[in-house]
Amino acid sequence: MLRTLTAAEVRPETDPESLGFGDTSELDAQREGVGQDRAVRALRFGLAMTAPGYNLFVLGAPETDRRVLVDALAAEEAAGREVPDDLLYLHDFETSVRPRALRLGAGRGRRLRADAERFVEELRSMLPALFQEDEFRERITELAAGFEREQKAMLEELGSAASAEGLALLQTPQGFAFAPAENGKVLDKERYEALDEATRKRLAEANERLTAQLLEKIQDLPSRQQEMLRAQREVARELVTATVKQLVRGLRRRWQDVPRIIGWLDAVEADAIEHAQTILALEHEAEGPRPPGAAAAQDVFYARYRVNLLVDHGDEEGAPVVYEGNPTLENLVGRIDHRSEFGNLTTDFTLIRPGALQRAAGGILVLDAERLLGKSPERAFQAGRPLRISDVSHPIL
Repeated sequence: MLRTLTAAEVRPETDPESLGFGDTSELDAQREGVGQDRAVRALRFGLAMTAPGYNLFVLGAPETDRRVLVDALAAEEAAGREVPDDLLYLHDFETSVRPRALRLGAGRGRRLRADAERFVEELRSMLPALFQEDEFRERITELAAGFEREQKAMLEELGSAASAEGLALLQTPQGFAFAPAENGKVLDKERYEALDEATRKRLAEANERLTAQLLEKIQDLPSRQQEMLRAQREVARELVTATVKQLVRGLRRRWQDVPRIIGWLDAVEADAIEHAQTILALEHEAEGPRPPGAAAAQDVFYARYRVNLLVDHGDEEGAPVVYEGNPTLENLVGRIDHRSEFGNLTTDFTLIRPGALQRAAGGILVLDAERLLGKSPERAFQAGRPLRISDVSHPIL
């Protein structure tokens, strides 16, 4: 049934006094939009899904403020979830091109990173100081003195044998030699020629015999010296081992509840002991004028003992909500940076950088579908397959 509407019905008016507020600044912010009850219920339902493989696609007119709505509901959902683990990379001492990926409870990643940095600093200061200590110097000096005593005893033995034969053991710029002598004084040419033929023959035979003995003993000196040097290196290795084990022992106690870190610390300990000479050489170079590339060489070497804290959730409450406004491949999956060394580009695990997928792992990732699909196919897809967003709970396009 048709009827004619009055002017008041066509244009209803509201009395401002009936609204209960002076202006809109007195009102709480509208988080769920106006007239979007069904969309809000759908978003809440989708955000509450915890099974993998479920994503949300939000579509609406610009005036609906869908981004504001998504941000508000995502933040509300994420706040009620547990904070995800920190993500880290550690050096693999067996396969350096494949670092170890590790997860630790939120906040523990920065603790491990700080422990690793402290270990490097203590290693760099304690090892050089170790070789300046009196104990080390005394033990090294005693080994060298023992070698010198053996050499002196050998020469004294040959000298006594030579004296009994009427010869003297002399040290010349060319080495050691025997010469006819009387009462410890070497005979000059005239006095030697004044000796009878039998005496000269006896002295020549004694000289030949003792020279053979001298050569035999001198040939044995390099091997004895090598033994002395090996003993000195063993002393150094013993002290280095004790120092490194002392540094690692405290870390083992702190991380005894994480077997993978204990295994990594075992490898760190073995590697630091093996490369003690390299550490000493690097620190020795740091004391004087630094040659070109010295600082870079130190950074490259000590990187093996450091920790790459890829994603740190130590300051967060609840799960992360990450918005990626420029969803390129690098921004999504991360990248590997490089450093220049003498004109060559090199890299290591400390230069791995996270993408939005890593930063949002365990939380919510928000992407702009138009920007994602507007990227070139080579960057938006890999090997002809759509980019999978499976490392986060609820990506929203």
